[in-house]
Amino acid sequence: MASPLLLAAFEGDVAAVKKQLKRGAAVDVELDGLTPLNVACVEGHEAVVRELIKGGAAVDHMGQSTTPLYTASQEGHVGVMSLLLDGGATVNQTEGDHGYTPLYIASQCGHEDAVRLLLLRGGAVNQAGTEALGGTPLYVAATKGHVGVMKLLLEGSAAINHTTKNGATPLFIASLDGQEAAVRLLLSSGATVNQPTDDGQTALSAARENGHTLVVKLLESHSADPATPGSVVFSRDGVFVEGEAVTLSQDVEASSSVSHEASSEITISQDVEASSSAAVDQRSPEAMARDRAHEAIAQAWGRPA
Repeated sequence: MASPLLLAAFEGDVAAVKKQLKRGAAVDVELDGLTPLNVACVEGHEAVVRELIKGGAAVDHMGQSTTPLYTASQEGHVGVMSLLLDGGATVNQTEGDHGYTPLYIASQCGHEDAVRLLLLRGGAVNQAGTEALGGTPLYVAATKGHVGVMKLLLEGSAAINHTTKNGATPLFIASLDGQEAAVRLLLSSGATVNQPTDDGQTALSAARENGHTLVVKLLESHSADPATPGSVVFSRDGVFVEGEAVTLSQDVEASSSVSHEASSEITISQDVEASSSAAVDQRSPEAMARDRAHEAIAQAWGRPA
C-alpha cells in the first residue's frame, strides 16, 4: 500500500508533502522500488522534488532500474533535472538494464533543453550504452533524426565517426533509416562517408537498398561508395546481398528478434510460420518502465493507471 507521502508526491500535493515530512515520514519509503522522489520526477512536480531533496531524499536512488535524473531526462523535465543536479545527482549514472546515461535517453527522446543542460553539467557526450549494440547519444539521435540535439552534441565534441560494436556510425544508421536532415548535418560536419560496417556495408548501400532516394543522392554527391560486393544489407522488407534482393516469405520466421540496432547477423528458421497478426509492443524498455511506475502507484490506492 502506498504511503501518504508517496501518494502526495505522485499527486504533486506540495502542502501534503510538507505535512508528511514535518510529521517525520520516511522520505525514501518505497513501493515496488519507487520512492516519492522517483514518482515526483516522472510527473515533473518541481515543487515536490524541491521539498523532498530538502528533506534528505536519495537523489541517486535506483527505482525500477532508473534514477530520478534519468527519468526526468527521459521526460524532458528540465526544471526537475536542475534541482536534482544541484542536489548532488550523478550526471552520468546509468540505468540498470542497458547502461544508458541521462544524456543518452534525453538525446533519444529529442529533448534539446535537457541535452543542453546535461552537457553544461558534465554529461559524457561519447559514453555508449553497455547493451549489445553500444550506441552513443549522437548515434541514437541520428536514428531518430533529432537534428537539433545532434547539433548540440557535435558542438559538445561528440565523436562523429564513433562506431557501434558492429561497426555502424551515426551516418550509417541515419542513412539506413532515411533521416535526410541528419545525413545532411553529418556530411557537412565531416562524417566519413565511406566508412564500412563490420559486414562491409556502407551508408550508400544501406540507403539504396531501403529506397531512401534523397539520401542516396546526398551521399553520391559526397562521393559515397556502395558496399563491398557480397555483403549483407538489412532492409525493412528483406535481406539483401549487395545487388540482389532476397525477400522473406511468409512461411519463414526470424529465429530471433532482429533489428539493425541489435545485431548484424540474421538467422532464419524454415520450420516456423510467421504470424502476420501478432501484436507487437512498440514501447521502448524505458517507456515500459515508466508505465509500470504509473501502474504500481495507481494500483496501490485502487485507481486506474
